[in-house]
Amino acid sequence: MSKRPIYEELEKRIEELEQTISERKRSQEALRENTERFWLFTGNASDIMQIAASEGVILYGSPSVQHVLRHKPDEFVDQISTDLVPLDYLPLVPKNFEGAKHAPDRPVVVEPRCKHKDDRWRVINNVVIYAEQAMPKGGVIQVKAAHLLLNDSNTLRLEPDAYTHIAIKGQDVGIAEKYRPIIFAPYVTTKQEGICLGLVTVYSIIQKHHGAITVESTLGAGRTFHIYLPASNSIIPEKNEGGLIPGHDRILVMDNEAPLRRMLGRMLKQLDYDAEFAERRAEAIAMYEKAKKSGTPCDTVILDLVV
Repeated sequence: MSKRPIYEELEKRIEELEQTISERKRSQEALRENTERFWLFTGNASDIMQIAASEGVILYGSPSVQHVLRHKPDEFVDQISTDLVPLDYLPLVPKNFEGAKHAPDRPVVVEPRCKHKDDRWRVINNVVIYAEQAMPKGGVIQVKAAHLLLNDSNTLRLEPDAYTHIAIKGQDVGIAEKYRPIIFAPYVTTKQEGICLGLVTVYSIIQKHHGAITVESTLGAGRTFHIYLPASNSIIPEKNEGGLIPGHDRILVMDNEAPLRRMLGRMLKQLDYDAEFAERRAEAIAMYEKAKKSGTPCDTVILDLVV
């Protein structure tokens, strides 16, 4: 009996195994590379980026969450997306999640407004949104702030103290006189769209902070919301931004992704570094050797993760 067929079958199996191992290594390298790009992209993005499960539970929040909404990124994790969205935008969230579930290969962009950790910021946000929605043909919204001292005889029924007065004026058609006393009640609206719970939220937040809100309006001449919040007596420390630290070193960057090379190029140029770029490993080695022989060697080399 010939043993040749057995050897041939064994060689075939070994080749298949080697191919499977090679494909798995390439997949792992691609996954590692894509993961690095994801962290680089989300870590430097100014917009808030989230990863959420199909039922709306947040699995990841980008570092920009802390800068924009004052939440720490880990405070976002395990929360329900709908808990972070104002009531006016609540109906949009389930609709977009349903769209994402039924078309998993198609990106779905969801851009609801999120709640700020300090709810006093929501006051300004909600009033500006209300003013914007009351101007379907567009217009100008003016926001002014001033320091104000109230005495015992103030008509706002506030404790005599120092307050911050914020005036938000919109160029809309105004509010009829019969609606002004009830403008902060639920479901009362002069808008064409929206469920109108934003001003109810505003009123509740201001009351909680021992402030007041009034509306001044003439039909046909717009409206102005006047917000009064207790002023803080604490001294705001000066921020030391630190700024960018320029350098003059020579840097060699090797990466096979052109967008990444361009991004690094802009960053390094802004910092006054002398940077050179290579797409492939052999090209980078040649450039490094050439710089070394010319007497101006590279001070730093930045390489692609999978090199």
